[in-house]
Amino acid sequence: MKNIFFVLPVFIFFGFIGTAQASDQITEAFGVNLHLHQRVLTENQEQVLTLAQDHGVQWAREEFIWQDIEPQENEFSWTAYDAVVDNYQKNNIKILGLLTYSTQWASTNPDAANYEFYPPDIEKWKNYVTAVSEHYAQDIDAWEIWNEPNLTGFWQGDVDRYVELLEVSARAIHEVYPQARIVLGGLSGSDQDFLNEVYAKISDPGLIDAVAFHPYRELNGQFVYAPEYTRPGLNTLRQDIYQMKAVMNAYHQNATPIWLTEVGWSTSDEGVSQAVQANYLLRLYTIALSIAGVEKVFWYSFADDPQKFGLVDDQYVPKLALSAYLFAYQHLNQQKFTQATAPHQILLDDFTTSQGWQFIGNACSTGKVNDHWHGKMKIIYQFNQTENCYAQIVFNKVLPKKSRVLFFRLKGVNQQAIMRLRLVDAQGEVFQYDFGSTPREWLDYEVDLKNYAAHWGKNADGVLNRPLTLESVIIDSNHDLDQAKILLDSLQVSLSSAKIYHFVYNQQDFYAVWNSGTSAIAKIKLKNKRINIDRLAKESLLKSSVHRIFTLRLNETLKFLQPAL
Repeated sequence: MKNIFFVLPVFIFFGFIGTAQASDQITEAFGVNLHLHQRVLTENQEQVLTLAQDHGVQWAREEFIWQDIEPQENEFSWTAYDAVVDNYQKNNIKILGLLTYSTQWASTNPDAANYEFYPPDIEKWKNYVTAVSEHYAQDIDAWEIWNEPNLTGFWQGDVDRYVELLEVSARAIHEVYPQARIVLGGLSGSDQDFLNEVYAKISDPGLIDAVAFHPYRELNGQFVYAPEYTRPGLNTLRQDIYQMKAVMNAYHQNATPIWLTEVGWSTSDEGVSQAVQANYLLRLYTIALSIAGVEKVFWYSFADDPQKFGLVDDQYVPKLALSAYLFAYQHLNQQKFTQATAPHQILLDDFTTSQGWQFIGNACSTGKVNDHWHGKMKIIYQFNQTENCYAQIVFNKVLPKKSRVLFFRLKGVNQQAIMRLRLVDAQGEVFQYDFGSTPREWLDYEVDLKNYAAHWGKNADGVLNRPLTLESVIIDSNHDLDQAKILLDSLQVSLSSAKIYHFVYNQQDFYAVWNSGTSAIAKIKLKNKRINIDRLAKESLLKSSVHRIFTLRLNETLKFLQPAL
């Protein structure tokens, strides 16, 4: 185990890795996929809802199955769902109604084995949506339109048919309940292409009151990766959210919130342990709710199905993740995120004076760079073809030997171009890091040097032989021809993988702390002489320090720090 010692004054932050503007206060953010009607026997519903309410669940995603409500055209059966809705209300849990799927009598392909996933007859769908939203107008004020329509496994139509479904649904619901919120059907992953097509084709983007997507940490069928982890084919959680924001901002929908309506980890034999599931849950909620615009996070799911993503098992026996959910709710609800910091940060460039950045174009790209433009670096580029085109902004800065994480602020352009960083190690091996499309708003980025996207050259062993050289920033066309401007600010490096997220509630400072690498001993200077260190499933530790310097052991298990009153 490697010990890392650092001192971090709370009132002096060495760089930022959180959003440039603080997030809104965290309110009604904690949801789960409960699906009472579909998955919980009537006699068990009260037990499940009591357990959910007692552990901080504020919202439940509930599927309203067309076939069950209207088995024959114009013949409605409300009894079972009325009981479900009543049970939610008794337990003060709000409902996100998920409107799915086609009935056989309304499907455009009724003879198919998977008829329910084909687009429905649009007039019959409209009548169903009108009936459901009118029947529950006083009970449900948020409706999600279809589930994962970007996957053929759930939607056998094209984007045009989904946009038609979305528009008809929104207008039908607003006709009977104007205050209702319309949630774009939770996309599988951060599918920018699908979302871009929806916004390009919808007659009024304002019909969408929230964009939902499902950022599972999955790669090659494995749901085992941490929220901060990245590899080719897998973004970090933060990158996934930023990519959705880039599309939304391109259509001037900056104010539209993002809802994560499914996300979680399995404890099956191919999944993670209960301890890891609980720890990832804490980091998921902390990271997601620190990002401005992320309004709600719905864990999938409350109870185990055969895939075992639940907070409780199939007999409703709690897993450690249920305690973690309550722990997160108790410490994050009503908080306001301000900023995140990292220890041992060293400023590489504040862009007040030139440090020699150079724009290197090629046959398909032109541009220029000003690396001291009002304390920012301004990059202007133009791609002349869409295939295999990129621009390189070269720095060639040797990093401190123990560098672990790079941080920088960036204001992008909402285009499809992809940003990358390129490092070269002491042996000449090249390491490339992707951080995706970039929204046109000031956001902050974190590049963990051990999580590279690609490497090549020399011995190509994938080992970061230090010292490392920050060779360049890369802009990859990704089929994008637009001329654009990108601004970069506050390039820093940290010698530690520790994370410190700062929240405020009632003028009191609270912190979420963990280390995404090996264990580390941290010395942190706080404002208070006495703090409580809250740990999951363990008693809190009370620590005192005359000089307000506290020594903590940080590892991948998140802890919360708060003043001792």
